[in-house]
Amino acid sequence: MTVLLGLIFAVNFGLALQALITVVLVVALYGALNCSPAFINQRLLNALVVVAMLHAFWAIAQFVFIGGRATAGFFNPNELAAFLCPAIVIIVHRFFSTSSQRKVLAVVFLILLIAMVSTQSRSGWLALAVSLLAYTFMRGLCRLTIAAVVIALLAVFLVPTFKSRWQSTSDPYAYSRLAIWRSSAELALAESPIGVGLGNYEAAMRHHGIRIDNGMVRYPRLASDAHNELLNIWVELGWFGLLAVLLPIIWVLFNIISNLRADDTKQKQQASYDAAMLFAFGIPALFGATLHVSVIAFFAAIWAAELTRFRYQEQKAIAPKQKISVQVSLVKLLPLRFISLLVLVFAIPGAIGQLLETSATYFAKQGNTSRAEKVAAWASKITPWSLGAALQYQQFSRQNGKSAIEFAEDLSELAQRFPLNPKPLLLAAMIIENERVHLPHTVANELLIRLYQLALLGEPHNALTYWNLGNAYQESGRLDKALVAYKNAIIEEPYCARALVQLALQAKREQDIARIGELTLKIVLAQNAAQRYQGRAKAILALDKESARIFNTLNSSE
Repeated sequence: MTVLLGLIFAVNFGLALQALITVVLVVALYGALNCSPAFINQRLLNALVVVAMLHAFWAIAQFVFIGGRATAGFFNPNELAAFLCPAIVIIVHRFFSTSSQRKVLAVVFLILLIAMVSTQSRSGWLALAVSLLAYTFMRGLCRLTIAAVVIALLAVFLVPTFKSRWQSTSDPYAYSRLAIWRSSAELALAESPIGVGLGNYEAAMRHHGIRIDNGMVRYPRLASDAHNELLNIWVELGWFGLLAVLLPIIWVLFNIISNLRADDTKQKQQASYDAAMLFAFGIPALFGATLHVSVIAFFAAIWAAELTRFRYQEQKAIAPKQKISVQVSLVKLLPLRFISLLVLVFAIPGAIGQLLETSATYFAKQGNTSRAEKVAAWASKITPWSLGAALQYQQFSRQNGKSAIEFAEDLSELAQRFPLNPKPLLLAAMIIENERVHLPHTVANELLIRLYQLALLGEPHNALTYWNLGNAYQESGRLDKALVAYKNAIIEEPYCARALVQLALQAKREQDIARIGELTLKIVLAQNAAQRYQGRAKAILALDKESARIFNTLNSSE
């Protein structure tokens, strides 16, 4: 119900729908497993361990033959590590819980461990270390726990791969998670109690901004998520969503403590296993959006169903090997069935739309842009909530002869459907900038001014957009408004080199020598610092070709 409430306030319906589909499927899987024989749960866990092994071989091959951080079939290394960690815990638990096939389990553990190392994921390593330490300590394996701590410390300080990941980085803003967490908490408090809406984190944070005050760039990067599942839910669904997530976690902790206090050895062993699994899923989720990955969310649901089943068995004093099923009334499942039916109504068009987008990309690569445009048009019609599908159609239509003005107008209309995402507006502005020599001077400038003004509504801390707006005003002969835009860029980013150049040029017009010297010094500092930065931060500090030409002219004339 909390997720459905978040859907009502969602701005990006496509992202909200994807989140709703994942939540419903995870809840449905959990409910189905509680109504199924126990062996199904075990077979699913076995299947996931096999899948983890396949990804482990893939990751090791990437690490050995390609180098870098291994991702296997996942989007990034952290997600792969978050998937491997609970699989390793399962193998360790089975190793200590059975006397058979220990050699096989040891080999599987070693392969998964090497794959975990190849991800070079700090959150994954931390989750694995804490999970295994908790497991061995709660099982009473004190010597093994001490040995594991010593090995972990030696690895951190002596092994180059571990040492470099913990102690150094080439990006000055690589450790900006604290800034993201702080800004997320500020946004969550500002939007309480209902949040910004399901799937709306990225747009809301783009408007709020992630400010960092200990460097030359205040807003060095955007964030598509909070890098923390609890904060992400708090921002999107408010206090109700946070409470809805914390209650199951509290229930799991209650079960772990209850089993740990029991006299039965099996319950104590189950407590150590559940605690390790909680850390294996929980720690990566505190440093990234790992539970947004469907297969990891399904993995967690299967484990949660196993925990529920064990609790039910103990309460009913049912023999562990007996195939049982938790009795759930069909009437209670009717709301879930109704929601699942609604999800399918959107999930099926979503899947077809994704297939059409892929097909359109394929046709475009083959040079058949006409057919690519037709397929993309169908994709945008079938999934009207998808910004990606709409942008793809517009881009193909542009390639097939749509005029720059018409293209920009269509993207402006598209921006009205996705009001907090400036991407369509900035894309339209880029096309107009590239084609302005072929367009009427006044028309191009007025259109650029309108596009940049609208883009700033969704991203008010973007200094480069202010700089572009200033350029458009200057081209139209409105120097006073251009200077205001350049000054706004400096307010957002005091070391925005391109805007500083324009202000230095104005200082030269006014023959303000002291001001020119002050701005020149800041430009030089920004230029030197740009070599150490990446991405958005580098673009803010560096000069483009035209700004560099103006700056060189200023220096040569002094």
